[in-house]
Parts: sequence; C-alpha cells; structure tokens
Amino acid sequence: MKAIQILRAILRLLYFFSILNGLFLPITFIIAANDDVVFKLSGYLLSNHHWSFYVVLTLFFIGYWAFVLMLFYLKQVAFIITPKHLFNHQIGESLKKAGWFCIIGILLVKLPAWAYHLFSLLQKIDLENSAVRIESGFGATLVIVSFGLFLIILSKLASEGVKLKQENDLTI
Repeated sequence: MKAIQILRAILRLLYFFSILNGLFLPITFIIAANDDVVFKLSGYLLSNHHWSFYVVLTLFFIGYWAFVLMLFYLKQVAFIITPKHLFNHQIGESLKKAGWFCIIGILLVKLPAWAYHLFSLLQKIDLENSAVRIESGFGATLVIVSFGLFLIILSKLASEGVKLKQENDLTI
C-alpha cells in the first residue's frame, strides 16, 4: 500500500508540473513571430520560414496536452486502485484511454516535426546552430509507443479480470 501512495504522489507532481509547463508553452508562438529564430522541436532544427511551421507548432501543443491527459488517466487509475478492488471497469477504461492518449501524443509531437524537417531539407534551407529548444520531456519515441500499447494491453487484462470476477461471483 505504501508503494501505491508513493506512486500517487509522484503522479500528482508530474501532472501538476505538466499542466504548468503546458500553460507556458504558448509563449513560443510569440517567440516564433521573429523570423530569425530557429527552433529545436522534438529533436529537429526547424525554422519559421513557412506558414506550415505554425501548424507543426500547434500539433506539438496538442500532442503535449495528449500526454497531460495520459498522466491524468494514470493518476485516476492510481487513486482508484486498492488491494481489494484491483479489477473494475473504470480501471480498464482509464488505462485504455491513457494508452491511446500516449500513442496520439507521440504521433502528434514527432511526426509533424519530422515531416517539416524533411520539407526544410528538400527546400535546402540552412539553419543556424543557435536554436530555441522546445521539448516535451517525452523523448524516446519507441519507448513511448510501447508504453502506450502496454497500457492498452493492461486495460484488456483488467476487463478480462472483471469478467472472470463476475463469473466467479455468479457461480458462488
């Protein structure tokens, strides 16, 4: 039970600081208004030389908030779960939503930045070495996708556990 309390506290802190960071991320739109700024977004150097940069930046913000929603649903699971009530429908649904938001978040954070970077390379745009870094803190793409899939699988296991528990209650 002590481990669950520690997990709850950690998730509460992560959720709080993620929301705080998300509230200050729109400042980058103000920074992006300057034409001389190069951004390091999701590991790629990007410049605001085309209007589609703002679409990429917006998709990055939406992806970041998908990660915040993932943390919300994980926090919800941590507060629902108890040793006596390990399997219920709400845990399975919350894990499933957390997994999907994890996958959606990484796709919205990484893919548009990668595509825009390729567009910049095709246009032969030279980027400076100095860049404004905008990172979400959710770095390793394959690890994040694997974690999202793991959460979805856990939600399936929780729903199967609920079904088995209901069948067991009916036989008694």
